[in-house]
Amino acid sequence: MDSKVLARLEPEKTAALLRSISLIGQSLAKLEFNLENAIAVFDNEAVLQVFAPEKKNASLDSFAKVMRSAAASGRSAVKLQESATLIAEIIFDTDTLITQLQQDATVASTRLQDLADGLHNLEAQLRLCSALIPGLEKEAGSIFSSAEQARLLSLNANIEAVRAADKWETDFSETSVSVTRLSEQTDSLAQAVAQSGNDLIKHCRTALRESVEMLAAVKNIQSMVVTSQNDSFRLAEVAAMLPESAAMLTDGSNAALEQIRNMAQPLGNLGKTAQSNHDDLRICAENRARLSTQAQALCQARQILTEFNDTLYQKTASLVAAPANAAQRRDEYSAGFLADAVNLDPAKANDPLSLHINGYLYQCLTKHAGEYASSSLAINWSCNEDFTTWFFTLRPGVRFHNGRTVMAADVQFSLERMLLRSPYAKLFAAITGIINFKGGQSRELAGLQVIAPNRIRFDLDQPDPNWPLLLSHPAAAILPKEECQAPAQVFFDAPIGSGPFEFIERNNNTLVLRAFEEFCQGRPFIDELKIVLFQEAEECLKVFRQGRLEQVDFYGKQAEMVDPDRIPGQVQIVESCPREDSAKIVRLLSDRVRWIGAEDGRAFSLTEAWLTFVS
Repeated sequence: MDSKVLARLEPEKTAALLRSISLIGQSLAKLEFNLENAIAVFDNEAVLQVFAPEKKNASLDSFAKVMRSAAASGRSAVKLQESATLIAEIIFDTDTLITQLQQDATVASTRLQDLADGLHNLEAQLRLCSALIPGLEKEAGSIFSSAEQARLLSLNANIEAVRAADKWETDFSETSVSVTRLSEQTDSLAQAVAQSGNDLIKHCRTALRESVEMLAAVKNIQSMVVTSQNDSFRLAEVAAMLPESAAMLTDGSNAALEQIRNMAQPLGNLGKTAQSNHDDLRICAENRARLSTQAQALCQARQILTEFNDTLYQKTASLVAAPANAAQRRDEYSAGFLADAVNLDPAKANDPLSLHINGYLYQCLTKHAGEYASSSLAINWSCNEDFTTWFFTLRPGVRFHNGRTVMAADVQFSLERMLLRSPYAKLFAAITGIINFKGGQSRELAGLQVIAPNRIRFDLDQPDPNWPLLLSHPAAAILPKEECQAPAQVFFDAPIGSGPFEFIERNNNTLVLRAFEEFCQGRPFIDELKIVLFQEAEECLKVFRQGRLEQVDFYGKQAEMVDPDRIPGQVQIVESCPREDSAKIVRLLSDRVRWIGAEDGRAFSLTEAWLTFVS
C-alpha cells in the first residue's frame, strides 16, 4: 500500500484518541477508589449503634439513604469498570494494528477489516459508557445530598453528645468527633466523585467523537485499499503481457528494419528515375509549348499561302478561260440532286444534301482542311497547355449577307442554339456546363463566354487538341443573332448567313443562290448557283444529258442506280468524310466544266476560284 494512504490515519488524531481513552481509564479508577472509600466510611456499625438507642429514627433513615446511594454508585462504577476494561483491550488492539499498518503495508488488506471491527466495538462501548453517564450524574447528586445530610448529622451529633453528657454524665466526645470526621470525609468524597464523574463524561464524549472520526478514516482507507488492489491486479495483468508484447514489437521492428533496408536501394533507384522522368516531362512540356506556338505560326503561314495561291489560281483562270467580252458574261451553274426537300436550318439538318447546301450559305469558325482546321470566320486561335481552354479571334470585317458585321455574340448565340436542337450536339459534349444548360438548370453555357466583341472563349471538361477541327462541322454554322430570333419559319424562308453564296429565292423544286460580293475569303467564280431537286434518277440523268445541268450528285444508295460508263462527261467517285452519313458520292460533271485544281489533287468545290467553264 502507498505510504500516502497510511498517512490519512493522521497520527495526531490517533494519539489524541489514545490519550482520551487513557484518561477515561484513570477517571474510572479514581471514581472506583472514591466510591469504595465512601462505602467503607458509611459501613460504620459503631456509628449506627451510637445513635440507635435514642435517635434511631431520623439518623438511621438518613444514613440508610446514604448507603443506598453509595451502593447504586458502586454498581454504576462496576459497569463502567467493565466497559473500561473492554475499551482498554480494544485500544491496545487498535494501537497494535495501526503500528503494524505503519510499519508493514503488506498486511493492510487483511488487517484493515480487523481495525474497523475493533473501532466498531470501541464505538459501541463508548456509547454504552455515554448511556451510563446520566445515571452516574444522578448518583453523584445523591452523594452530594448525602454529604449535606452527613454535615447536618454531624451538627446534630455534637448537640446530642452535649445533651447526653449532661443527662447521663457520660463522655460522648469521641462519638461526636467520629461523626464530624465522617461528615468531612463524606463531603470530600462527594467532591472527588463529582470531579471524577465530570472528567469521565468529558473524556468519554471526546473519545466517542474521535473514535467516530477514526472509523470514518478507516472506512475511507478500506475503499482506497480496494481500489488500489484492483489497480494492482490490472497492472499485474498488463505487466504480464508486456514481455510478450515487447517480443512481438521487437520482431516487428526487426522485420520492418529489414524491409526498409531491402527497399532502400529500389527507392533510391526510383527517386533517380522519378527525377529523370520529371526532367523529361519538363522538357516535353517545353517542347509541346514550343511546337504549339510553331504549329500556330505554320497554320497562319499556311493560310496566307493558301489565300495567295487561291488568288493566283483565280487570276490564272481568268486569263485562260475568260473571253474578250467577259465583263458582260454571267456564269450560271446548275446542279441536280435526288431529294424531296432541303433543310436550311444548320441546327436541324442531318442529311448529306442539306449539310452540303448549308455550307454555301453559312460559315463556321473554322473549315475542314484534311487532318487540320484552317481559318474561316476565326482568323486565329490559341489554347492552354492541356488543351482545355481555347480562345478564338474573329476575322475583322466579316459581314453577313445583310451587311451587318459578324460579332462574338452571334457565335455564342448560334452555338448555344445548336446544342439545344442539333442531332450532332453530342459531338460538343466536352464543353463545361453543357449538362446543366441542356437540362434547363442554367440559362447560360458556362464553358462558352464572350470576352471581347471579336473574341470568344471555350472551357472544356476534357482535353481536346482537335477542338478547332470539330468547330468546322456544318451544324456549328454561325447565324445573325437578332435576325434569327424572329420566328424561325420566317427566317429560314429567306435565311441570312456569311457564306460564299446568299439566298435569292426558292421556286418549286429549284433553290437559287447568288455569289456574295463581300465574302471574306474572296468572291466565288460562279455568279449564280441553282440547286434543282428531282424525284427520279432517270429524269435527273435525262436533264443532265440535255446539257441543262453542270453537275449531278448521287449519295449513298442513290449511287448504285448509276452506271458511270453509260453517262457522258466527267465522273468522280468521292469517298465521304467521316462526319457524313453516306458511304460515297458519285459526282457527274459536264464537259463544259473545267476543274483547274484537279492536277494538284485539290478537292472539288464550287466555292473555290479554280472552278471555271470552257467556252
